Amino acid sequence: MIKSKKYDFAKQELRFLEYIIFKNRIRINSEKIAKMLLLSLLINFKQLQFRLEFFSFYHKYIKGFSDITQFIYKLIRKDNETPVLFE
Repeated sequence: MIKSKKYDFAKQELRFLEYIIFKNRIRINSEKIAKMLLLSLLINFKQLQFRLEFFSFYHKYIKGFSDITQFIYKLIRKDNETPVLFE
């Protein structure tokens, strides 16, 4: 037996992961973008790596993403001799 409270039928939109899916299009959930703007300052190397992975999810929606982030990726490479300082 199907529990009607558990399911929604004939919805106009569906929220799935980071997206809002409509009948004819898919868009990014603007609540997730708002959270990106309110992120705290980075304190250490691990936070920088995590933040880059987080933003990389949206790379196809950000024009010039690779140009913006290439300097940061060069800094965090293991063979980079320039130390990364967090102050």
